[in-house]
Amino acid sequence: MTTKVSKWLADFGSHDIYNANATEQDFLDSTGNFASFPKHTVGDTKKAIGDRGLGGSIDGDDEDLVCYGWEIAEHLASDLAKFSSDKFGRGSRFRDSVAAIEAAGH
Repeated sequence: MTTKVSKWLADFGSHDIYNANATEQDFLDSTGNFASFPKHTVGDTKKAIGDRGLGGSIDGDDEDLVCYGWEIAEHLASDLAKFSSDKFGRGSRFRDSVAAIEAAGH
């Protein structure tokens, strides 16, 4: 049995960072659908964390690929629900995107 996309997203955090390959494979295994999420290198993510000056860290080799929780939800909302949030904050955009996916029956 496959999982609804909105249910799959329930375990994600808007500000969390995920291994890109493992996340795409889990999405396929869980929902039966292929997705290619926006990706960033660990090196670029380390730089962004440092530039923001808000703390945090990430492990992995600089060339490893990761994806961000809020971008996963936004990507899926755009694709499945033709939705784009007009909010500024990542958490708000994440919640809006998940709600749009759920409202669209996914």
